[in-house]
Amino acid sequence: MKKTDILLKLSFAILLLIFAATGCKETGDLLIDPVDYDNPFTFTPSHGAPGSTVAIQGGDLSGVTKVSFGSIEGEILSQSGSSISAVVPVGALTSKIKMVKGGIVLTSRESFVVDPSPIPSVIGFDPAIAGSGDVITITGNLLDQVDSVFIGDLKAEIQGTPAATEMQIVAPVGLQTGKIRLFYTYLTHYGMYKPAEAASETVLTLALPIITGIEPDITALNIGDEIVISGSLLDKVTKVEFGTIDAGTFTYDNGVITCNVPEGATTGTIKLTCPDGATESAIFMVNLPSIDLFLPQKGAEGVATDSRSFVVDGTNLSLVTQVLVGTTDATIHTHTDTKIIFTVPANTAGFISLVAENGTVVSSIPFIFTGEFWVNDWSTVFPVDRYSHIQNNGFGGFVLDETTNPYASISADGDINGKSIYIWGPNDGNDKFLLFTPNPDGVYLEFDLNVMALPDTLKQTDGTLKFKIFAMDARGWGASGEYSYGYNSPTSYVPADGEWHHISMHLNNFRASNNSGLYTADQVTTISGAFCHPNSLRILAFVVGTPNPSGKGTITYALDNIKFVIN
Repeated sequence: MKKTDILLKLSFAILLLIFAATGCKETGDLLIDPVDYDNPFTFTPSHGAPGSTVAIQGGDLSGVTKVSFGSIEGEILSQSGSSISAVVPVGALTSKIKMVKGGIVLTSRESFVVDPSPIPSVIGFDPAIAGSGDVITITGNLLDQVDSVFIGDLKAEIQGTPAATEMQIVAPVGLQTGKIRLFYTYLTHYGMYKPAEAASETVLTLALPIITGIEPDITALNIGDEIVISGSLLDKVTKVEFGTIDAGTFTYDNGVITCNVPEGATTGTIKLTCPDGATESAIFMVNLPSIDLFLPQKGAEGVATDSRSFVVDGTNLSLVTQVLVGTTDATIHTHTDTKIIFTVPANTAGFISLVAENGTVVSSIPFIFTGEFWVNDWSTVFPVDRYSHIQNNGFGGFVLDETTNPYASISADGDINGKSIYIWGPNDGNDKFLLFTPNPDGVYLEFDLNVMALPDTLKQTDGTLKFKIFAMDARGWGASGEYSYGYNSPTSYVPADGEWHHISMHLNNFRASNNSGLYTADQVTTISGAFCHPNSLRILAFVVGTPNPSGKGTITYALDNIKFVIN
């Protein structure tokens, strides 16, 4: 009985040891984060059919004696200390690649995907960095079945006749960094040919210049300074720019580029352009003054015999040799590195320019006049700043009278809806308004309007005439950039009662548009940055509308006291 108890206890103890051992092993595996393991080797391609070749890369692979795909051993074709070329064996299934080395087994982190049928694949390519026109050698599997090759989205030229394991291509013009993509067709199991694609695991990198050094310090340059740029692939550079300014002539010798800081350069990056793209440096800065603030920023127009004082705060102001307001030379009274006080005649407005040896710095906003700026009052009581003439735009019969009365009288007939008159400003060379603000906030268009005769059929139900202003851009039809075709005012209404009515429109409410139709402001899609710029206006179109889009008849109305008011 005692012997039996001992045997039972001994058996139970052995079972406990077995459970403890296996339990510790399982717990240990679960506690170890696989991300913390070093990846012993990599392989490419990531997939292939039996018979295809796989390139394995890693450290110290010279001691590897076997390579298997899952549990099936593959043939080693070649081997070095850092790479092994092996063949996917028949019968292999999607699984991890294992290698035997010195009595231990190294296992890949990722699984190798076994394709059901042989398809082309990329093992590698040389060179890994290339430019347009370079010949690239691709190694892989079934490359003789490839129909076309792309690098990114650009088609490359296939040179000669590809072999199963190697082919050559010519990098296309416009090359960008991207994967090498092989296009081919294969026969499906149901007997139809199907197009397919295989891509390289890594990207072919576009060969661009690399900047490793620039002398002297590019944060304190002067115009004309000699600059020496060192790096790699600099022999491919065709143009050097400082910001947007072309440096012009430069030399390449002994692996470096030598050029000079061009006139007009201020700040930005030094850009090296080659046929396939460009490389940019860190920010350079030319020694120039900087304007932080100037006061005043607006004021009433004075007379030439009076003067107006200005103060400019900024940095590097000791570099300034001359100050201009618009095109008028200022008289400097106080001049330090952070402040300049100067005066100009009181009838002067415009941008403030600080002239220095390295260039001219211009204020971001101009000094502007406030007050009234007359287009025309037709009684010549006020000086005319902007008026040239009135032009018919679409009316049938049209009679304009600007001399009989102290206002402009317009009588028109035919189609009325959507028709207009143009009020033209003077030529660009004689445009006082260019001195004023590019910001519409606080700028108003004001005029007096009298609808003298209008058939009831052309009036709105409340007895008014519908109209709007379309302010056209001085920069031309369909001007590009932040400007547009023109700017629509909100649609407005005036009583058709033979009385004068004063109209005031805030230019801040005008909306950029490519159409002068009778739209309200909320019906016009705002174009980013394309608000109404008062200092770019050239034509004002007075557009009239009727309840019936096909309305015909005769309209007589008068305009007077057209002016801009800047608060």
